[in-house]
This record gives sequence, C-alpha cells and structure tokens, in this order.
Amino acid sequence: MRKQFICAALALALGALSVGTASAKVKTRKLTFGSDFWLGDTLVKKGTYNVSYDDKTNEVSIADKQNTIAKAPARAEKREHEASVWDVTLAPKGDGQALVRLAFPGDHQTLVVGEASASSSKDSKDSSATSPQ
Repeated sequence: MRKQFICAALALALGALSVGTASAKVKTRKLTFGSDFWLGDTLVKKGTYNVSYDDKTNEVSIADKQNTIAKAPARAEKREHEASVWDVTLAPKGDGQALVRLAFPGDHQTLVVGEASASSSKDSKDSSATSPQ
C-alpha cells in the first residue's frame, strides 16, 4: 500500500512539473539583419540569426546555429493589429544602432527591448532586417 502511494505521489508530482514547463512559450524565428546592431551590451554583426522570445523569463535572444550571441530583457506590449511581417526598430546608440523594438510576424504584441521607451522607438524605423525566403 505504501509503495502504491509513493508511486502515485511521484506520478502526480511529475505531471505537475510537466504542466508548468509546457505553459512557458518560447517563440523562435529566423531573421536576417542587414546591418550590425547592439542588443544589450553585445554587438551583433549583420547576418541571419534565430531570434527568440521567452515569455517566462521575458528575454529576447539572438543565436546563430550553435551559440546564443546576445540576450536582453524585454517587455511585451499589446498591438492593435497583428504584425503581418517582422516589425524591427533600431535606434541610434553611440556610433551604431541598438535593437529597441520588434514584433514577430502574425503576433499581437510588440516586444520593447531593454530600457527603450515607446516614444523614442516609433521615431526610427529600420528596414534593414528581412525574413529569409
């Protein structure tokens, strides 16, 4: 009887852990950047990367095939209309540009990266990021 109780409790605990893990969504898509940019304190060179957003940790990350190149905190803001294509905003930072805002295609939210404010990010759109065909 005790053995059955332990097995049942263990199965219940494993089930509860798997439900908690499944509720976190990590969105990942490929995106080609036409110019170098800053994400947080890391300079990301132009090229094609996997862009990910983890809604559990509220982080945006840029990765190549093997490694995560850069990570930065982000907050999600509701959009009135879904983004039909990538919506990427870069703003001046020192001698270069910094990623301040992005929206995944087909998404109803915009991700504001780092300490970016909504007013400064609307002023400087960048068309140098394209989704690979």
